[in-house]
Amino acid sequence: MDRTVGIAALLGVITLMPLLTSERFHAIHTVDALQLLASGACFGVAATRIFARLRTRSGA
Repeated sequence: MDRTVGIAALLGVITLMPLLTSERFHAIHTVDALQLLASGACFGVAATRIFARLRTRSGA
């Protein structure tokens, strides 16, 4: 499980870096960018919990 979290975090950082250097990103207000990141994190946590619950129900 720890390896999966590390890989997901690495992929997130890799995809976030080009966005941070984009000119279009600089036009976005900081509050909007933080709200976008926070909502993505919440979706990620929710998806992780759903898949973990489904995995324990299936007996795996």
